[in-house]
Amino acid sequence: MQINPPFGYKESVPPYKNTKVKLSAPGALPEFCNQVNAIP
Repeated sequence: MQINPPFGYKESVPPYKNTKVKLSAPGALPEFCNQVNAIP
């Protein structure tokens, strides 16, 4: 299965039961958000 990450995000992998997810801090934005004018 080929998984492509959404625009501006890095590598995506399928989630498994043993996969841990790191949540970003409240109010933190992905890197690409600092370079765009508006987010729909």
